[in-house]
Amino acid sequence: MSAFERYLSLWIALAMVAGIALGSFAPGLVNAIAAAEVANVNLVVAVLIWAMVYPMMVGVDQSSLRDVVTQPKGLAITLI
Repeated sequence: MSAFERYLSLWIALAMVAGIALGSFAPGLVNAIAAAEVANVNLVVAVLIWAMVYPMMVGVDQSSLRDVVTQPKGLAITLI
């Protein structure tokens, strides 16, 4: 287990404290981030979620993709 995984709860707590401090000391920056929207979707949040999900996406087993044709239900549910 890596140090990051071992202390994951600590990193999350530190990120929460940093977010609260940022909101308290730089409200203008927080307002600018909140204003960055397109179609009611916050662009900063969208990019950060993409950065969180991307590593899981590249870990897809490429050999299992051919099975999508035989069992398309999972792909259909994901797309819907």
